[in-house]
Amino acid sequence: MLKRGFEVENFDFNPPVNPDHAPLWKAGDLLDADALRTRMQAFEPDAVFHLAARADCDENTTVEKGYRANTDGTRNFLEAVKATPSVRRATANPDILTFLRMLECPTAGCPKDAVTGR
Repeated sequence: MLKRGFEVENFDFNPPVNPDHAPLWKAGDLLDADALRTRMQAFEPDAVFHLAARADCDENTTVEKGYRANTDGTRNFLEAVKATPSVRRATANPDILTFLRMLECPTAGCPKDAVTGR
């Protein structure tokens, strides 16, 4: 997205792996609905992407404990989208790999701004 000239912000509890992306990172947790909504409204994105869902299958946990980013996090994401007037497009993907494949699609269009979560 950066290479395409989009303005990007990364809302995540983990800092970026690539140190060049550190200025784009805003520390936060998808499970903190108020912080997510506040950050999204402050950034005023045209488009947002939820990439924090777990795509693995951990049989040693429950949906309620181990997959809250998929359930509660997605609910918080959708509520923040509804509460942010600037958002025109929103996507919730199961993982970052799905998102990267979407960007490679020649017909995939993206608006000017984007907020990404992992």
